Amino acid sequence: MHLPKFIISGLTAFSLFAAGCNANTNAPTKVSVSKTLNVSISQTQENGDSIFSIPPILLEEAVQVSELVYYPEDGNMITVPFNFSDTTKYAAIIEANLDKRIAISVNGKVVSKPVVKTKLTNGACSILLTEEQTKQLFPDADITQLFND
Repeated sequence: MHLPKFIISGLTAFSLFAAGCNANTNAPTKVSVSKTLNVSISQTQENGDSIFSIPPILLEEAVQVSELVYYPEDGNMITVPFNFSDTTKYAAIIEANLDKRIAISVNGKVVSKPVVKTKLTNGACSILLTEEQTKQLFPDADITQLFND
C-alpha cells in the first residue's frame, strides 16, 4: 500500500509532536498528605564550617501541609510546601533577612538553612527534605509514588 506524501508527512509530524509531549521528564509529581507541623524560623550564626540556629525564634507556627512534591532536578530531595498564616510578620522577617541565612526548624529540629534571596509577602514557604527525613515526618505517605511517575 502506498500512502500519499502529505499523509506520511502529517503522521510524522504528529508522531514527533506526541513524542515531545510525552517527554516532559521535568514535570513535578505530587502526593497528597494532611499533617500539621510545628515550623519555626530563626537567625543563624556561622562558626567555621558550622551553621547554628540562634535565639530568639523569629516566627513559630503550626502549619498545615497538604502535599509533598518531587522535582526531578532536585535529585532525591522532596519539597514540602506550606504557608505561614501570619503573612505580615513572615514578610517582615524575610525582608530583614534578604541575602542572609536563616534556619527553618520542624518540630524543634533544624531541617534547612537557606539564604533568603527573594521578598515573599504571601506566607509561602517550602523546605527540601531527604527521603529519610520525609519518611520520618510523614510515615503514612506513600512517597514511592513521587519517584515512579
